[in-house]
Amino acid sequence: MIGPCEMSGPSPKFFSVCSKFSDVPLFRPNLLSSRMIRGRGGGHSIVKLAKKSSVKGDHKVDDVECGVYCKLARGGPPATIVAIDEESRNGTILVDNMLIKGTAGGPDPTIELSLKDNVDYWVLLDPVKQMLFLNSTGRVLDRDPPMNIHSIVVQVQCINKKVGTVIYHEVRIVVRDRNDNSPTFKHESYYATVNELTPVGTTIFTGFSGDNGATDIDDGPNGQIEYVIQYNPDDPTSNDTFEIPLMLTGNVVLRKRLNYEDKTRYFVIIQANDRAQNLNERRTTTTTLTVDVLDGDDLGPMFLPCVLVPNTRDCRPLTYQAAIPELRTPVSILSSFPLHFHLCDPNEILFKYFEHICGENSMLF
Repeated sequence: MIGPCEMSGPSPKFFSVCSKFSDVPLFRPNLLSSRMIRGRGGGHSIVKLAKKSSVKGDHKVDDVECGVYCKLARGGPPATIVAIDEESRNGTILVDNMLIKGTAGGPDPTIELSLKDNVDYWVLLDPVKQMLFLNSTGRVLDRDPPMNIHSIVVQVQCINKKVGTVIYHEVRIVVRDRNDNSPTFKHESYYATVNELTPVGTTIFTGFSGDNGATDIDDGPNGQIEYVIQYNPDDPTSNDTFEIPLMLTGNVVLRKRLNYEDKTRYFVIIQANDRAQNLNERRTTTTTLTVDVLDGDDLGPMFLPCVLVPNTRDCRPLTYQAAIPELRTPVSILSSFPLHFHLCDPNEILFKYFEHICGENSMLF
């Protein structure tokens, strides 16, 4: 049976191709020497076919019928662009139909399809169905480090079996990011000190700046970090005493006044989460910020508290003791030097006592 692009005649070495030379027989495709040029319909072709017909004996050759093989049966850009999630399962369909004109199966195929530039063999081709599949056997398609596979590009080579032309169709597979990684802090814990006299509203910790805080290797919002203070059941006042007004910076600000005499250390639990659009898919991690409160000079000196004499309202006399080294030379003071005592009770009522220590022979130890 004579194919639509073949000619009848005694010589098997010649056949009529769909070419602009409608009456000139040419050698078979493997003997043709032609330059690669771009053809209409996408991809690259060895020859560019014209819409003409030729007659060889009783058989009419339709150049249009022969030339459409291997071209795309769709409009739009010549490249086929698809997207797939990272970590997709092996065998996931990448392209369900390449829409290339011609058939690669059956008793009389018109085209022959194969893959080129298939680096690491991530793509499998079913030439009969013109389908592409993901090949991730024994491995994971990962967009994140260390693999960093953001896209896969292959070429589908199409050979027109009737005329020998070749067209390459580019397929670009874009690997989409999934929120499959949680943030991680650079350090297990963090530390800060603050004076008890520090005013409310002061930033007391900026240790998450740069890359010293939490990082996430995911891409886009999945890799952006927010910080928030969590309730600590072991230190219930910590989340009320400090706050993080700007969640993207993680800077900790004093929210309430400190008192060294009441509390000297806080354990602040800080959570870092990514900014995935779906709140239910956000991933988190926590660290502890230890804040030590430094004593400030906010109290005056006080005597020991009063101890009542039994059955009276009088205070028991206070006794103070001091150790003096043996044979130490006494230090004299000026005569008539006034010694002032300023005493404050817990109710901050001021009492003043004055006592003069006089005499030429007085000694102060």
